[in-house]
Amino acid sequence: MEARQAAQALTARGLRVTFSLAGVTEKPVLPAGAALHTGGFGGAEGLAAWIAAHGVAAVVDATHPYAAVMGCNAHVAADMAGVPLVRLERPPWRPRRGDHWIEVSSLKAAARMLPPHARVMSWLGGRGLAALSGRGDLWLVARLVGRPSCIIPPRWRILCERPWRGVAGELALLRGVRAELAICRNSGGRAGRAKVEAARLLGLPVIMIARPERPLVPLARNVEELIPLLEARLSSSL
Repeated sequence: MEARQAAQALTARGLRVTFSLAGVTEKPVLPAGAALHTGGFGGAEGLAAWIAAHGVAAVVDATHPYAAVMGCNAHVAADMAGVPLVRLERPPWRPRRGDHWIEVSSLKAAARMLPPHARVMSWLGGRGLAALSGRGDLWLVARLVGRPSCIIPPRWRILCERPWRGVAGELALLRGVRAELAICRNSGGRAGRAKVEAARLLGLPVIMIARPERPLVPLARNVEELIPLLEARLSSSL
């Protein structure tokens, strides 16, 4: 969502913007006025060549906080092409009083933490869910925007829907599936916070997967911070 908002804000300022999607999301909402690129570039070298061929003046890395490979490719490609790069990344959630978070460093670590035969609510998305595919003992309910990419064990249940429920909706879902604990990534954002607030109200433990490390680059936490940061970087590169 922040990437789309950033593209629209930059287009409104008269900049020519290319909005790049990996092509994974079904029926994405696109920013008005921006050109669209769908699919990969062929790694960092391919992206660097695309930047040079299209006369790109700057790169905004607005990839998901957990898309570490794509983010690193953007950093390397911008450096190879000699153009400035800024990162747009919303802040992570912070635990509040009453939260029972079990913070782990990776999906593999999270899979090991889940008790046998537990009733689990998964908010990992399709790719994250694949890391749990070996845990067929779990009574797991997963909410996904698109179709899962892994084989689904018999005890698992998939809900194909978007997470626009609010706290009341998330409470109803957790109660309805009789969840004993939940698992998610620390994606940040106000909309996504509703699910961890619902878990707190029910006293449910949440296995929270930490964000991967990223290259140190100029960072904006929202679109309002991004605009002046990008303009400053463009000015200094002239």
